Amino acid sequence: MSKLKLIIFILTVVFFNNTIVMAQDHRFDPPWNTPPDAKVQFTIPGIDNVPDIYGDINDPQLVVFFAGNQFMVIDDLMKSFKLKYPQYTRVLAETLPPGILAKQIEAGSIVIGNMRITLKPDVYTA
Repeated sequence: MSKLKLIIFILTVVFFNNTIVMAQDHRFDPPWNTPPDAKVQFTIPGIDNVPDIYGDINDPQLVVFFAGNQFMVIDDLMKSFKLKYPQYTRVLAETLPPGILAKQIEAGSIVIGNMRITLKPDVYTA
């Protein structure tokens, strides 16, 4: 191998190696939205999280099922909604795919891991 080819090879490896490292600077692990405040937080990234369930699952005052691709608006939407309607302090939002949400509504429940949810939506968007 000529010196020029060797230098080009080394520069190519260094360039792509640095590009790959820089691309990994961002974490894509859920939860994507800000978790609710709590005195005890137990979320291990990549293990103990349910990113498609947001809010208060115990005795919610409002349950909203959103199509899964709407997860990115949940933070802003919930904050704005609670400012406009402060009487709603316990809101639950699910952002699963619309077909899964429809099956959940029809069946009356869904199981995610070890958790069974039997809540009915007040609002279903798809």
